[in-house]
Amino acid sequence: MKFSNIDIFDINISFEMVLEQDYQEQPSLFKIVIPRIPKLISSVFKREINYIKKANVDVLFFGASNNNQLSFKTIISNLKDVKYVTIRDDTDYPMIRAIYLSAPYFIDLFRAYRKANLRQKRALVKNPIDYLLAYGKFIIANRIIVNYKPTLIVLANDHSPMNRCLLKVASNLQIKTLFLQHASVTNKFPKLLFDYSLLDGEESFSKYGMQTKPNGKVLLTGSPRFDDFYTVSEKEGLCKIGIAVNELDDFNIVKQLCVDLIKNTTFQLVVRPHPIMKSWHKEWFLANNIEFSDASQVKPYTYLSKIFLQISNTSSIHLDAAIMKVPTVMYQLSSMPIEDHYEYLKHGLIKKASSIDELVQFIGHPVSLLPSDKTLSYYVASAFTAMEGNVGFFISRYINAILQNSDKVEALLEKQYNIKTFKF
Repeated sequence: MKFSNIDIFDINISFEMVLEQDYQEQPSLFKIVIPRIPKLISSVFKREINYIKKANVDVLFFGASNNNQLSFKTIISNLKDVKYVTIRDDTDYPMIRAIYLSAPYFIDLFRAYRKANLRQKRALVKNPIDYLLAYGKFIIANRIIVNYKPTLIVLANDHSPMNRCLLKVASNLQIKTLFLQHASVTNKFPKLLFDYSLLDGEESFSKYGMQTKPNGKVLLTGSPRFDDFYTVSEKEGLCKIGIAVNELDDFNIVKQLCVDLIKNTTFQLVVRPHPIMKSWHKEWFLANNIEFSDASQVKPYTYLSKIFLQISNTSSIHLDAAIMKVPTVMYQLSSMPIEDHYEYLKHGLIKKASSIDELVQFIGHPVSLLPSDKTLSYYVASAFTAMEGNVGFFISRYINAILQNSDKVEALLEKQYNIKTFKF
């Protein structure tokens, strides 16, 4: 296909997902892009170019984050007689090449902008370089797949640009794809255009609904990212409160919460920023005798195993905590009001504290925060079943069935493990 004809808006759907409902007309794209070109060019000379390897594999796993890779861990450890490659970042594929590979497509970017609707234009103007790089990323995705010649591609993300590129190339080349849900989702996520979509449970499926690929299959398996959670022994006498923060949260609000908890309780605090935030105000926390949990180094289940109560704004860590039977409560840590994006409050998975006094009351009675088994099962299909802690093992066997191109073996496995399956 002509790379100039790719749908850069679908590839960059993640930028539209986070847009506010504001469709005002946008300024000239020319005025937005041109001033950024020098910085784009300079970055080419500051990074090492790695090369795509060549090898014939059965399965290609792609995941660009720690959470993506954690989702693959127990699957890969259980694979037998399968040739695979795991691709993550610039050490595995030359993303820097996306910059100069995209350069010839400036005119195509402007053409796409002119044809776009107002929402698409707004997303593009806010992230013009990312939309331009879609052309280069698509070319790289094509080279990756051509070089490795996989029979199956496993993606732990359905909306990031590189994942969208790999999905589109695989579809063009009629290579099977499998989507592995790696975190909670909202109703803004794109259609499941995969041959196989393995979801956490009914709650996720209710958001995706029937939006899937013709002849595709959706399996409610639970997630292999939770398998290691069940290997952690229960500990008594824990006296730490965890506070998990993300990019939406305000340091001053988090800081005040810490001061209030130190004043009103006798428990030690552990602060855990999102992996992308790295050493977020680490010096202040350590200076105030607050433990700092580095999410890039410390696994979620390790963090949760050391606390008796978890506090967060809107975050998937709430579901992780619920699985490990760690009481968890939603508390506003951002300057903007809390939005129940994942519908944890709506379905009773967690509760919300609207004030420090209410939060302290929950700390005094943490058991009241634990969800019912029925609610947890609604979110995670493997909970309280034989699949609990064994999802990766099931998926590894299922991958073998896919590689055998055997609908019969797939059906037998679905029946053996009592997997709720939907065919389209």
